[in-house]
Amino acid sequence: MRKINFITGVFSLFFIVSDGNTMSSTPQNPWAGQITNFMGSMPDNTQGYKVLSYPIKVMSGKKEQGFYYSQYVFFKHPGDQNAAYYMGIQPWGDNQAKVIFSVFGANVEKQDPKCTDEADHKNGSSCYAFMPFEYDVEYKFIATLVSSTSSGNIWEGYAVNTVSNDARRIGSWKTPTAWGLLSGKSIGFIEHFLSIENCSLLPATSALFGPGVGSVSTAESVTGKLTAAYSAISEPCKGKIPFSSTIQADGSLLVRQDKGIN
Repeated sequence: MRKINFITGVFSLFFIVSDGNTMSSTPQNPWAGQITNFMGSMPDNTQGYKVLSYPIKVMSGKKEQGFYYSQYVFFKHPGDQNAAYYMGIQPWGDNQAKVIFSVFGANVEKQDPKCTDEADHKNGSSCYAFMPFEYDVEYKFIATLVSSTSSGNIWEGYAVNTVSNDARRIGSWKTPTAWGLLSGKSIGFIEHFLSIENCSLLPATSALFGPGVGSVSTAESVTGKLTAAYSAISEPCKGKIPFSSTIQADGSLLVRQDKGIN
């Protein structure tokens, strides 16, 4: 799988035009969107996973809002709507980060008042919380099944600072029973969700993504694999945001994205 075309409709990014006054001498249409994608997989599990955990460490970049570092994970039986959820982190300024737990698909029910009845203007539900943010600190994003009945499966999302052990319960939603458990098949990404007026205004960033860890039983877990990153950059910035990726000895993926160019 080298393309994400069948996913982009689900993401349906909400572009926000910056009100900054900095303009380039080379006019172009405002741009926002995904920069890099990479694939993730877990050892095949007939039932699927009741718990999945994905580590993300933002190593450099701007501390203000703009970047989103995330893993987008499919359910075991996603159907025609490609039912999936994503979790990730958005640095938000003032040494804070917004952590997100969203699900995409029809017939989802939010379980927390703070969660929404939609996700990125599509069917689903979105939950978020704020927590202290630091560079070079691994944050673990955990989706866990807390209840399973004939009416659906209830999932909770958590973000954990692995250095301080500070944890945030992000929220909870219920998915249709037909979706099953979590497959462990994922698409990781870095995106810039705020519009920039010129590609050269995109700052550099780097992040380390760990492979997924799935619980098979209370006593056993398995670790997945990640592929190298590939470009997801759309026009007019296609070819103007250099990046590289390297798979580390422990299976994690280091993604380095340079400053954009004209």
